[in-house]
Amino acid sequence: MRKRQSVSLPVAAGVAAGTLFLGFAAGAVAQGRSRLTVLQNTVSTDARKIGGRLYVPVADIAKAMGWKLTVAGSAISLQPPTKIATNGGNTSSPEYRLSGAAGEEFGNASYRFKVTNVAEVAEYNRKYTNGIAVGGAVNTGVNEKLVVIDCVLTNATAEREEFCFSRDRYAENTVLLDKNGESLPPAAIDVAADELNPPGAYALAGANVRFALVFRVPQAWEAKALVYTIVKYRERGLKKGTDVRVNL
Repeated sequence: MRKRQSVSLPVAAGVAAGTLFLGFAAGAVAQGRSRLTVLQNTVSTDARKIGGRLYVPVADIAKAMGWKLTVAGSAISLQPPTKIATNGGNTSSPEYRLSGAAGEEFGNASYRFKVTNVAEVAEYNRKYTNGIAVGGAVNTGVNEKLVVIDCVLTNATAEREEFCFSRDRYAENTVLLDKNGESLPPAAIDVAADELNPPGAYALAGANVRFALVFRVPQAWEAKALVYTIVKYRERGLKKGTDVRVNL
C-alpha cells in the first residue's frame, strides 16, 4: 500500500480568467466544452488551445481523478485518496475512502457523500419534498425521539443518474447505529422525488441531491454512526449498492 503523498505538477500557464490550467501538447481536441476521461471517470471540461498547446483546468483533472487539488501561490499539488490500492503493482486503481465524520465529504469516482447536519427533535416537518412525494410530519411516541440527519449525495459522473431513496425494501444496509451496536432503519426519508414506489430522484452530472434521513429511536439512544447504502434506481433490488459510513 502506497503512503499518502502530494504530487507537484509543472505549470505551463498561470491563472487565466481566474481558472488554473495545465498545458499539454495539442491534439485533435476542439477548443471549448470537451470531455475529459481519467480511467473510467469522465467529466465535462473547458479545454482551450493557446499557442498550439491544449490547456485543461487543473480542477477538472482533479475531479476526474477523485483527487484533492491544493493551490498555494505558485505551488500546485494533487493529493490522492487516503488509500491507494496496489494490485500487483498497478497503482491505476484507487481504493477510495467510503467513511468519515459528519461534515466531511468522501466517496469514489461515481459518488460523493456528506452529512451536513444531525439533530434530535420531537417532530419533523418535511422540507425537501416537492409535492410528488407526499408525506406529513413525522411524530414520536412515548419515550421516543427523532434523529434527523441531513445529507448531500453528489453525482460525480459525466451522465445523469437516478438514485433510489427507499426506507425499507430497497434500503439495503441503511441503518443508524448506537454506542452499543444496536441498529434501526429510517422511519422516513425526506427528498424531492421525481417518481414514487419507490421514491427516486435524478442528479445531473456533477449535481447533487439533498435529503434527510429520519430515525425514530428510544429517548436513551445515543447515535454513534450512520451506514447509508447508495442505490442506483435501475439497480434497486439487485444488492449492488455502495455503503458509506459516517461517524456522528
